[in-house]
Amino acid sequence: MHASIHSVFISAAALLIACCAEAQTSGSESYLCSGEQAMGFGMNSKTRVWSAQKFRSRNFIIRVPIKGPTAPSGAYSATLAVYEVGKVNAANATAFCDKGYNDKGYLFCTGLGEELNFNRDTMRFVHWFPFGYIDPPESSFWGKEGEATPFMEIGKCTAI
Repeated sequence: MHASIHSVFISAAALLIACCAEAQTSGSESYLCSGEQAMGFGMNSKTRVWSAQKFRSRNFIIRVPIKGPTAPSGAYSATLAVYEVGKVNAANATAFCDKGYNDKGYLFCTGLGEELNFNRDTMRFVHWFPFGYIDPPESSFWGKEGEATPFMEIGKCTAI
C-alpha cells in the first residue's frame, strides 16, 4: 500500500513539473516585436509618380498558433503552421511559419503578400511587402495603382 501511494505522489509530481515546463516553454516561444524603422515607396496621387517614403513602424506578435477547429486563423494554422504572426490584440494571424527555427536560429514566415524573417539569437526581424509597384495598374489584386505600397521594416523582438 505504501509503495502505491509513493508512486501516485511521484506521478503527480512529474505531471506538475511537465505542466510547468510546458507553460514556461510556450511563454518563451512568443515574442512581442516592435518596428524601429520602415521605408518604402508610395505614389503621389496628383503627379502619379512613385517616390521613396518613410513608413510608420508596426508592432506585432510571433506566437504558437491556437490549434483546433475553432482556431481564429482557420484550419491552416490549426494544422500546418508551427508559428504565426499577428497584430497585437488581434486573434487572426497575418502570416504563418510552416517550419520551426533552423539551425542558425532563423524563422521564416509568409502571409498574403508579406514576409517576415526573424532570428531568435539576435532578436531582430525584417518584415516586407513587395507588391503594389510591379502590379498591373488597373487589374491588381491589391487595388488600383498606388493603393498598395511596397515597404521594408526592421526591428527587434522581446520574449513574452
